[in-house]
Amino acid sequence: MKALTVFLNYSSTEASPASGRQTPLALPLRVLDADGSLIAEGAASTTLPAKFDISAIDGPAFVRLTWPSGKTQTQRVDVEEGGAGSVSFDDARISRNEWSAWAVPRLGEESSLATPELPSGVSIDKFDRVWLRMWTYEAGSWTPSRVEAGQAYRNDAARQLDFELDTRCRLLQLGGANVPWRFVALPGGGSCRVLLTPNESTDPRAEPLKVIVTSFRRDAEALLEFLARDSLRAATAVASYQPLAKQLMENKNEDPVSAVAGAYFLLRTDRWRTIPRDWFDNLVQRFPWLSDPPVIRCMLMIRHGFSADSDAAQALALLRTCLDRGVPMFSEGLLLLQEAASVLRSASGSGREGVFEQVERLTASQAWAGAALSFYGETPDQPSPERIVGLPGRARPHARKASSPQALLGPQLKAAARADAEAGFSFLRDLT
Repeated sequence: MKALTVFLNYSSTEASPASGRQTPLALPLRVLDADGSLIAEGAASTTLPAKFDISAIDGPAFVRLTWPSGKTQTQRVDVEEGGAGSVSFDDARISRNEWSAWAVPRLGEESSLATPELPSGVSIDKFDRVWLRMWTYEAGSWTPSRVEAGQAYRNDAARQLDFELDTRCRLLQLGGANVPWRFVALPGGGSCRVLLTPNESTDPRAEPLKVIVTSFRRDAEALLEFLARDSLRAATAVASYQPLAKQLMENKNEDPVSAVAGAYFLLRTDRWRTIPRDWFDNLVQRFPWLSDPPVIRCMLMIRHGFSADSDAAQALALLRTCLDRGVPMFSEGLLLLQEAASVLRSASGSGREGVFEQVERLTASQAWAGAALSFYGETPDQPSPERIVGLPGRARPHARKASSPQALLGPQLKAAARADAEAGFSFLRDLT
């Protein structure tokens, strides 16, 4: 027998506030032979190494680790027959600053946060006048407020904000003179960290400023990040760790946000059949501040199939409940909203239900923030695919195609803009 142990020594990615739930980072691994054939796959975490039997390999083995960004790291190891070998992936080159190291696997090793020298033309300073505002959903409406970070960090490539959030649906909004207004969902119920860094993509459609969110649920977040990129094989490898998805569902009372992540994976990979149905019901009933569980339960009914006329009406009610609670925390939730709305529009016999129009607007307005739900718009209840820029109360079209800002916004949004301006906002430079 030839044994191989793979360690993940990413200690810098573990830096986090002392309070709140913290779980280890787990990443997928593939073991290949010299011809590139797959011999084994699994996952290692920062607390539990992966162990493989590589007796089938005659010659060197190659261990490939995959980051959520899609980037890979590969190491070679030679193990003699009857012997044991090991490989260690470390973070010696992962980041210049410990506080930002957690975000690098989502950005890629070419990110300026992972390089010792800042490339010319890349600087966060040009975004100092980007403004931010927090929105909270309560009693059926969204309320804006100034951003109040518990701790802030900065270097020449990034700004980072730490929050302690209660159990309410929250959105962080940002915008600027050349940064389209958009919202990013923040996971409530504990510590949350938001990193903003220049987008170094050459794609002209890319947003100028990347926003990355963590709530230090690193195992659950890795699942969601791979799902957001349709990397099902990598997500499955991570989920096999302990096994993760079912464990997250079992611990829903202690951490419902992680349970949501586990449920999304189970639905995407058709493994929901192994989970008692009342686990999903409990997730809906016990955590009314979470918008994700109703759409998960709605999709579960659709996957089971409707056995009675009342089933479609019940599923539609769950779809409404999802949006009555705000918006899902994760982009996976929007995919399910879109799928459920498509099915129920036909099943309900009423294509003009307001909830379908809400889902359509939100889907058309979607922006990219990895696993976190993100969308464009001026106010959370009026998502819009139109890109607007400027200060609150003085919005204008990004492309300047409309004859005036008023032509784009309309009376309802003009009134909202004036009210929002009075609520205040904070410039990024003043927060860090």
